[in-house]
Amino acid sequence: MMAPLASLIIPTHNRRDAILLALTAVSAQTFPLDQLEVVVVADGCVDDTAVTLNQTRFPFHLTVLEQPGLGPAAARNAGAAQAAGQILIFFDDDIEIVPEFVAAHLAAHQNRQDRVVMGQLPPAPLARMGFYERGLQQWWRNKFSQMRQPGYRFGYDDLFSGNFSVSAALFAQVGGFDEALRCHEDYELGLRLIAAGAAFAYADAASGTHHDQTDSARSMRRRQAEGEADYYLLQRYPALLLDLPIAQAEWSLLQRLMRLSAFKARKFGDAMARLQQACLVPLEKLWLRRLWWLLFAHLHDYWYWRGVAIAQPDPKLVAKIYVEAERPSPTPDLTLDLAAGLDAATATLEAQRPASLRLVFGDRWLADLPAAPGKERWHGGHLRRLLAETVPYQLLLAQAKLPGALPPIPQDAPPQPDETLLPQNWFLPKKVLELDVTQPLEAQDLAGYRGLHALVRIGERPVGTVTLPELAEPAISAARLAEAVQAQLGQVLLPELLPALPEPVDLPPISVVVCTRNRTAQLATCLDALQKLNYPRLEIIVVDNAPANEETARLAAGLPVRYVREERPGLDWARNRGLAAASYDLVAFTDDDACPDENWLHGLAAAFAADEVTAVTGPVLPQSLDTEAQNLFEFGYGGMNHGFARRVWRRSQIAPTALLWASGFGVGANMALRRSHLAHVGEFDVALDVGTRSGGGGDVEMFHRVVARGGTLVYEPSALVWHQHRPGDDDLLKLVQNNGRSFGCYLLTCARNRTAGLGSIAWFALRHWLWGWLIKRLLWPNEFPRRLVWQELLAALSSPWRYIQTQSQARRVKRQAAALPAEIKLPVNVGGES
Repeated sequence: MMAPLASLIIPTHNRRDAILLALTAVSAQTFPLDQLEVVVVADGCVDDTAVTLNQTRFPFHLTVLEQPGLGPAAARNAGAAQAAGQILIFFDDDIEIVPEFVAAHLAAHQNRQDRVVMGQLPPAPLARMGFYERGLQQWWRNKFSQMRQPGYRFGYDDLFSGNFSVSAALFAQVGGFDEALRCHEDYELGLRLIAAGAAFAYADAASGTHHDQTDSARSMRRRQAEGEADYYLLQRYPALLLDLPIAQAEWSLLQRLMRLSAFKARKFGDAMARLQQACLVPLEKLWLRRLWWLLFAHLHDYWYWRGVAIAQPDPKLVAKIYVEAERPSPTPDLTLDLAAGLDAATATLEAQRPASLRLVFGDRWLADLPAAPGKERWHGGHLRRLLAETVPYQLLLAQAKLPGALPPIPQDAPPQPDETLLPQNWFLPKKVLELDVTQPLEAQDLAGYRGLHALVRIGERPVGTVTLPELAEPAISAARLAEAVQAQLGQVLLPELLPALPEPVDLPPISVVVCTRNRTAQLATCLDALQKLNYPRLEIIVVDNAPANEETARLAAGLPVRYVREERPGLDWARNRGLAAASYDLVAFTDDDACPDENWLHGLAAAFAADEVTAVTGPVLPQSLDTEAQNLFEFGYGGMNHGFARRVWRRSQIAPTALLWASGFGVGANMALRRSHLAHVGEFDVALDVGTRSGGGGDVEMFHRVVARGGTLVYEPSALVWHQHRPGDDDLLKLVQNNGRSFGCYLLTCARNRTAGLGSIAWFALRHWLWGWLIKRLLWPNEFPRRLVWQELLAALSSPWRYIQTQSQARRVKRQAAALPAEIKLPVNVGGES
């Protein structure tokens, strides 16, 4: 027999029928069988596998080796030592290969001795497809989809011993599989192959159907073996630390307890794990998918750490690895200038093949890509995919030459990933400012502050915010600012990607209504901002709601504003009074503690250009972030800003859940209505909002009703308002309590008005509001004070009683209004009906 070109090596253990099916598939190969040999290694088999194979005739040369149960790594090494082929093709005994399998592997090698080829493993259909089986098959599909993409950068964990090939010379050069490993031996081999400069490739046609019988129970046993193997890998390759599950942080108290029991109380931990595993079956039968996966994730994590504890029983020695692990060098191996063109950059990258890389465009810095342990060195074939995935917007910004959008090339290396991921305190005082990236950025003095929150504009157009929550220095350089802008907002900075709304040729007149009560100082600031609006046709109406004195009237008398008094207490009474007093069809509302941006009305007018639009809202940003309470509200609770993407809501295009989450549409501090549409929609519900027992919700209910009754609601990012968040802890407590009771009253109002089905409202209240928003945050507050969540929950539970009270109050005020003189009577809206 002539020397074979390829040797197929198949380890097996007590699976006679499976190996016979695999060998039958080998018999159907299109590759000449006389140039092929097969080596089957029976590893610790106690069935009749070896006898059956020796007695069966195949149309190719077959060698059967027997060895005691030394593990798959030793079995594959034994097969390789016996093999005579130039190319070694490894696959498992549960793989049924396609006829083109061998030919596809050999073609992918392209006569290169340094090539390692991975083949595809599509999963075989299963009789039972549970949650785990579906998830596992999707994982395999995603993995092979990634590898078949042009320019994919292979890593050590892309090497699967179930289907790969390598030249016999390269396999011998790196020393074969590490026989000390019973799991992840393929990952460890991948590390050494990459270190040796191997060129990885993927052959989609080198496919074999994987008859995988792994279920959730078997996956737990494998997970334990993976934990044990990963600790071994970490000892040999400390740089892998952040790439392995051993570096994953705990995300729940249960997980922390189970990890501790893996080291300190194994019998207890195993018993708890078995109990939890028994719960998976009923959860799957009840189709509680999320709860099933949550419990499975905890079990998966426990058995992994159980394996780590077998390899190293002392958790202190495991923790020591984190301290001693080396960090990659911050100095890139190569600085690649893209200004010279892609062809030149590709040639440079192919010639240099660096482990780490700095991308620049002329004198502008785009990104630093530190060395990634276990990944291929960068080469020319990676470049286009690298640019598309890593720096597409930065590269476009460099070509657009916006002066403040990109930082200069740093003299010192920017922070490494492990530094930027350290926990940061988001609730420290922050300086609030504005940045225009069409102008060179300037260094900022941060004296008295610990962070920064900036509105970023392209000219006059707001495009997003940049937040640096915790800065050690009392100042920040222009380069660091540009780096932050590029990192957080790179994808939205290009004017070409953000076409401005066409401004109407004839700007429509707008009435601006400010409702106030006994806050003259704040109102003065608001009116000063309104005087500075660069809008040609507007009127400003101050509605003084049940005032305790004449200070607001005196302030208004000295300004070019209209003063209207509303004696009935309640913000929605005041809003309806403003609607009635307005001279124009478009009526914009803002709060007395807010300051609209000078282009606010231009943004509203542009959004109202379409006649179908009933209401418009927009971003509300913090005017200052000096106190912990202000920062907690903005970054811990969610604030009032809903982003900088334009959105349009219509009843026909919105899900019932989103329709009821109307608090996500916008806030009353930045709200405008078209009065001519209100005959169908109705005015504000005077039983809701500040000044009533509900404590709020009037704006949310109006947004909901606009969409529910067929109107169009637009969120326009260029219509921007600044808001003075309450500075004190007591203010924040009152705010969350008001939100809790007012949202409940809002939902009961929706039920009363039949703007959504009663079943939908009840399900939403239980599943999405009480559980999804309140109870989940009570269990996992994510640094927001649990006591505040608890107070909001208690207030929410009181909302039915508050609703009864506020409806009674509204009816009483309505009766009193009927006795008022005719000249001050107004249309009264109690339940959303006009």
